Amino acid sequence: KKYFIITIIFLGLTTTLHAQNKTVDTLLETCGVLSAQGVYITYTSIGTLVDAYAYGVYDDETTSTILSEYIGMSEGVNEQLNFVLKSGILNSEDIGFVIELNNIYELLIAEADAFNKFIQTKDESYIHIYESNRTKAWNKISQLFELE
Repeated sequence: KKYFIITIIFLGLTTTLHAQNKTVDTLLETCGVLSAQGVYITYTSIGTLVDAYAYGVYDDETTSTILSEYIGMSEGVNEQLNFVLKSGILNSEDIGFVIELNNIYELLIAEADAFNKFIQTKDESYIHIYESNRTKAWNKISQLFELE
């Protein structure tokens, strides 16, 4: 009777742990997919905004405000991804993926910031910085997601 109870408890714990591992894996996979979507959408959003600005759809103030929002949100994502990196819940493959996402977000932040500085100063050197970071971000995005 004692062994039967111990066996039932052990099977219950094993099932619970397995279910928790599946739950953690599902959450990590979902975070990965959402993060991938986030960098892609942020990349395209910055480009679309800059194009709209160039065609006079948005003025300086509106464009600068939206770029600042993209920067702030991207910095927040980067901070959260760094928190996940430090948590110890990721395997080595996941760690590499999150580091690459952070690298891409840093390029997107630099891209948006450079164009924002161009708007504020009209100094064309910021356009070159914007374009350089944009190209680097796309190269990393396409490599990470195997788009090319």
